[in-house]
Amino acid sequence: MSTERALRFGLVAVVGFALALPWADLRAQARLPTQELPVLAATDEAAVLIVNTTDDTDDDTCNVVHCSLREAIQAANASAVPNTVAFDIPPSDPGYNPSGWWTIRPASPLPELIDDSTTIDGTTQTANRGDTNPLGPEIELDGNLVGGNGRGFYIRSANNVIRGLAIDRFTETGIRLEGHAATNNRIVGNYLGTDPTGTQDRGNGWGIYIYLSAHDNTVGGAAREDRNLISGNDQAGIGLVSAGADGNRIIGNFIGTNAQGSEALGNTYDGASIAFGAQRNVIGPGNVIAFNGRDGVRVNSSNSLSNTVTANSIYRNTGKGILLIDGGNAKLVAPVIVTVSATTVQGMACAGCGVEIFSDLEDEGAVYEGFGTADGAGNWAFTKPGGLAGPNVTATATDDAGNTSEFSAPVAALCNRVYLPLVRR
Repeated sequence: MSTERALRFGLVAVVGFALALPWADLRAQARLPTQELPVLAATDEAAVLIVNTTDDTDDDTCNVVHCSLREAIQAANASAVPNTVAFDIPPSDPGYNPSGWWTIRPASPLPELIDDSTTIDGTTQTANRGDTNPLGPEIELDGNLVGGNGRGFYIRSANNVIRGLAIDRFTETGIRLEGHAATNNRIVGNYLGTDPTGTQDRGNGWGIYIYLSAHDNTVGGAAREDRNLISGNDQAGIGLVSAGADGNRIIGNFIGTNAQGSEALGNTYDGASIAFGAQRNVIGPGNVIAFNGRDGVRVNSSNSLSNTVTANSIYRNTGKGILLIDGGNAKLVAPVIVTVSATTVQGMACAGCGVEIFSDLEDEGAVYEGFGTADGAGNWAFTKPGGLAGPNVTATATDDAGNTSEFSAPVAALCNRVYLPLVRR
């Protein structure tokens, strides 16, 4: 089996589904003592710009006296070298919340990121000022004052990183990536659509919107500290929309849950929406996609093809776990489960297709059980010696082009479990 196909079908380590975002681990890697950070050293191989206020003032200079986030982004765009935007805001700042975070409220849209290789790293605030919010990010970007078409970060360039921020209440989108130049960007370790504790709905329009040929970007990652929380948004959690929005990977995120990955904090529509010609995107492995108001993953339109959904935990969405509509993913036919025992599943699927097996309370795929391949006649079988979780078993198929089907109809598993009587005291 090729490496590409193995990745599509989830034959890699899957992120644990129910772990909180490990902010302490992430922060330990981001130690940037203030005295070691130049405000801007344009002749160096890389430069660091230090945001030291929550205000939105722009005096065209980012320096040790005053540097707002707006000024830092403008300085990064004007720089000829890679830049890191770090944070070192004192607790005396008016934007400090006694609950443990600092809130930046732009009065108008922030500048677009148009220069390559800028990292905006909210975890540096913790490195410089301590772990004041153990539940999540120390830096909140609140779009409540921006108004119509509000965007948190608007990325139109390559090799940028947005890390460790809570981004909420932007009317259009928390983060928007747009245009062919927007490639190889990484969105990691953020809360998009919630407060900095990851428990309260402060939805953006979309959480993340990848649009108009923005391609080969990564949202999340296999490492726990790269996991994003994308919940509470008024549209979908993630949008992959239009021709050319291809080759993006969505890995290891919590989409529609709280920060613990266990309680409902759903996006109003889909967890992830792929539409209008977006192709070759991969949703998985390791995402938890649950409690969303429409579908877990929706693939829409006949030119949205080769989008793979693999090795996730998808459950308790209002609509379907995966919905193919108007020819999305070539409307690949879902497998049929023929027999299920406590340890073995057998069925039929498209010849040569990969088949992923799941357990669920209903008809989605809460627990990823494993993977098999249909033979030339379409027959497949999967055995898990330790037993299937149940109570129901479902399956998806993925063809050689990367199209993933909807979930099959569920079939009850004959689980090898012992149920003890309930004793009331």
